[in-house]
Amino acid sequence: MGSIRKARIPGFVCRLCTALSRVVIHIFGNRGKKLNLVEKVNKYVPIKISPTDSLPKAICLKCLNRVEKNYALMRRLAHINWLVEISHRRNIS
Repeated sequence: MGSIRKARIPGFVCRLCTALSRVVIHIFGNRGKKLNLVEKVNKYVPIKISPTDSLPKAICLKCLNRVEKNYALMRRLAHINWLVEISHRRNIS
């Protein structure tokens, strides 16, 4: 039986779903920064990610897709709410 110290993890642990994946986006890496992943996750997912916490700093592609869809939905809902408020203000005047 081998030592746990010599065990090799076949990928990275996703911060959001804990799945092991070889293909991930590093949240604080160049692509993660370009995609504004910290902002999207911290603002629209009920967790907070920090470069100084001891938890995984990568997300799998499936979770990336979920975060992007959630972010787009939240922005769309905010825009629709803004339009409704504007329309309501005009009808009151």
